[in-house]
Amino acid sequence: MKLLDSWKEFAEMVDRHFSFLENEFGYTKTSDSEPRVVYQSMSTRVVIFYEPHGRWDLDIRIEPQQPSAYGNFSLGSWQFECLHRLDWGAVKATIPTHDVNEFESILREEATRLRNHCSTVLKGNFDDVGRLQTLQKEFETRFTMDYQRVNRGKGYPQMVDDLMNQIIKEQNWEKLPN
Repeated sequence: MKLLDSWKEFAEMVDRHFSFLENEFGYTKTSDSEPRVVYQSMSTRVVIFYEPHGRWDLDIRIEPQQPSAYGNFSLGSWQFECLHRLDWGAVKATIPTHDVNEFESILREEATRLRNHCSTVLKGNFDDVGRLQTLQKEFETRFTMDYQRVNRGKGYPQMVDDLMNQIIKEQNWEKLPN
């Protein structure tokens, strides 16, 4: 098993899998120094954060360049995929690994998720952000100690998924195209 052992190796993987941001969406890579690679367009920034020391954290965030009608936000591509599928539990977290082949596979999946489920926001249309903010606001209102006590037997992750899916259903949203 070959281990991922350098920032340079990580940055080369990002180049391979996220070049579509430059080629298809007109983004420019503005930074690739540890701990993040940043791609920017006129309206949107994609930050690929990687912490190779300690926690081995990998996070991909989408942010506006300037405050939008939805304010400042920083959202993960997985949130957009859940919204598009109308199923909050559809996407499970991927845990970075030390194995270079497994890590590259995770980056490939993340790039595919970004391309398939975030294309509208990558083009500067932030309407999906409004839906995600509605979900968050409703969730914060309803996820009380009483709710948690009544649903205790489910376990925390299942409680969250169930409540988010209930809110999505109540919104009567149609599935969003990829």
